[in-house]
Amino acid sequence: MLRNSKSDEPKTGVDRWQATETRGAKKTKKAKTRKVPRKPRLRGDKRKHVGTLVAIAVLCIVCVIGFTPLSERITQGLDVQGGVSVILTASKSDGSSVSSSDMDTAKSIVEKRVNALGSSEATVQLQGTNSILVQIPGATNADETVSTIGQTGHLEFVRLDDIGDAEALAKISAGTDGVQLQEGTYTAFMDGSYVESSTVASSTTSVGTYVVNITLNSEGTQIFSDVTTELAPTKGQIAIVLDGVEYSAPAVQTAITDGKVAITGSFTLDKAKELKTVLDSGSLPVTLTYSESRVVGPTLGQDSLSQGVTALAVGIAIVIAYLFFFYRGLGLLTLGSLAVFATLDLGLLALLSHYGLFALIAAWPCGHGPDGHIGG
Repeated sequence: MLRNSKSDEPKTGVDRWQATETRGAKKTKKAKTRKVPRKPRLRGDKRKHVGTLVAIAVLCIVCVIGFTPLSERITQGLDVQGGVSVILTASKSDGSSVSSSDMDTAKSIVEKRVNALGSSEATVQLQGTNSILVQIPGATNADETVSTIGQTGHLEFVRLDDIGDAEALAKISAGTDGVQLQEGTYTAFMDGSYVESSTVASSTTSVGTYVVNITLNSEGTQIFSDVTTELAPTKGQIAIVLDGVEYSAPAVQTAITDGKVAITGSFTLDKAKELKTVLDSGSLPVTLTYSESRVVGPTLGQDSLSQGVTALAVGIAIVIAYLFFFYRGLGLLTLGSLAVFATLDLGLLALLSHYGLFALIAAWPCGHGPDGHIGG
């Protein structure tokens, strides 16, 4: 039976309006779901990505240069590279008790001397009422270390005619250096408190030796000028004495009015630097003698470091196998990202080590080092 097509049309105006709205909504929905053609990528985006890759590559190269070689650029603590551990005991020459302020001053001066020696990650700690613990990574000779950091550093300038020890005076007059002067047998006209700065220079009179040049402040310059002006006509001598030991006794040829004085004594470069370190840090208020010293080997720390490196290598091998097994070619991208992060991390550690903010140490139970002292 045929169906009249007109009967399907809406009978009223309202019906026709509703039908028109329904058809319009369907057309709009179809229009919204229509696929929009993708725009081609802009060349600027490609340049941005290439610029980022180049910047990362340059940064990685800088980091590699910064942390190579690892053993020198990343600071290692005492328990990893070994070194010297020394306990210094303080005393007063007059037999009086050592005060807490004396110990604080002594600790500060010892720290300056240790830092001047160029040792990184060295520690200086007060122990008890009259002891100082010094730990210096990389040092191998405890005696030489103590001789520098424990030196009293009392510098004095003495006229030879003010020395009362006849035997010592005869040795100095004969040209002998390193003569021990007993306390109370001489009178100094000036001490090291007038020294403003010091430098090390090659000797102009003896090849292969060095001198320590010191600059006096204005008051010291005037005192030295007055004394040398008085001694110059008779070529009188001035003994330069450090901790009671005469280092040199030059004859005054002309008045020295500029405050520039040279300490000679056939010094090697290392000895001249040690003397400069002592002079720059000032004199200790106490006498330091070492009651215990030993060279700490790096065995324990190196064992821990080796175990850590082995564990890291095994972990990296497992990660690489996992990436290539599950991601195949895309694993190279992830592996490259890990390599970049590792390079940047090592570069950051080298930078922190350069400024003394990081040191590689072994982890010890309860924070104790191999010698039983906190801070390792």
